[in-house]
Amino acid sequence: MAAEAKDRKIPFVVVSLPHTWHFDRQRPLFDRFHAFCREQGVSCINLLERFIASGADEATLRLNPLDAHPNERYNALAAREMAAALGPYLRRPHTPQL
Repeated sequence: MAAEAKDRKIPFVVVSLPHTWHFDRQRPLFDRFHAFCREQGVSCINLLERFIASGADEATLRLNPLDAHPNERYNALAAREMAAALGPYLRRPHTPQL
């Protein structure tokens, strides 16, 4: 996908989102993934560090204790952090001159 986007001059960035538990334990996996992205020349945004920095209580980001899928609070945090992180990648839409 990255190569196709590059060939077509389409901006391409990967955003990696953490699981809803044990943020600190996810660092080695995220480090390997982001190293791979760098080796491949793919822009990648690591939201794990932003989630950790937010201070969010991981237990409040799950649907319930038995279901670790993200809940509304996780999605709101992810949306806020993605918006902040993607800002530099976004350009204003081009308005044709009439």
